[in-house]
Amino acid sequence: MLAAIESIPGIADLKSSREPGKPELQLIIDRQKAALYGLTPYQVGSALRTQIQGNAVSTFRLAGREYDILLRLPEEQRNELLDILGITINSPAGPVPLKNLVSVRTGTGPIEIERKNNQRVVKITARNVGVSSGQLATRIARALKPIPVPPGFDIRLSGSYEEMTSTFRDFALVLVIAIILVFVVMASQFESLRDPFIIMFTLPFALIGVLWALFLTRTPISVISLLGVLILVGIVVNNGIVYIDYTNQLRRKHGFTLIEAVKEAGRVRLRPILMTSLTTIFGMLPLAFQIGEGSELWSPLGRAIVGGMVVSTFLPLVFIPVLYTIFELRSERRRQQKGESG
Repeated sequence: MLAAIESIPGIADLKSSREPGKPELQLIIDRQKAALYGLTPYQVGSALRTQIQGNAVSTFRLAGREYDILLRLPEEQRNELLDILGITINSPAGPVPLKNLVSVRTGTGPIEIERKNNQRVVKITARNVGVSSGQLATRIARALKPIPVPPGFDIRLSGSYEEMTSTFRDFALVLVIAIILVFVVMASQFESLRDPFIIMFTLPFALIGVLWALFLTRTPISVISLLGVLILVGIVVNNGIVYIDYTNQLRRKHGFTLIEAVKEAGRVRLRPILMTSLTTIFGMLPLAFQIGEGSELWSPLGRAIVGGMVVSTFLPLVFIPVLYTIFELRSERRRQQKGESG
């Protein structure tokens, strides 16, 4: 795995928590022989641990401090392998030499054993250089895909990538809640579900503008840029509200026909829509261009808002009137059919 990951561009400081272990002597318990003496591997290991490592049987207090009193074999009886193999283990059949229960082999053991949720883990850490965490995680997953995973093992991408995916999931929920709240507020003001539905079509244009802006400026999608999307949910609907509200006023209070009201509202409300949108866009340009100290962190927010505002200002000027006209014509046609049938 290290060899596969090391060849990926954009990775630096690749490390593994599983370092080469130190040489050690391993005592392998023969379960069948232990069973003949009425012993289990746990009983053998516990007795061996007590005699070599020791067991705290009491405490000694001196000058306000407490010291454990360990009960174990003298040092000269536990430093050599032959001495350890000569240790006797108490069994139901009587004392049994340890050498009758175990076999000795040499090997290496891990320097440190890490656990997460009571499971052993081995961590491979690295630092991304020149690429985002999401792009690097995609490359790593692609490089590790051909490597077979043994039974009982699992490979997971964690760290900053795991936190980022968790944040994106939470953000998706927050975005849905924000859209629902904006729709409910507009529905209560317009006393209609159709007009807020038409206005909400400005949101896809804002999202298109955000993606274009981030792509053209080579800015990765991050929590800061997504925060700009969340802000746009409450901003881009303003133009549609101003336009449709004035169109409805012309039709209801001044007796304009549908086509006349759509044209007149577009002519009268064009300047206020452009003024409010352009002031927001130009106000965000210093942040988008990273002008000023500390703007590097928040520049994705400015770029997302500028891109979303540019597209959601000019394209809906054509799209919203057309969509409003289509819905109103269908509504009038439906009323005429009901009147004729009645």
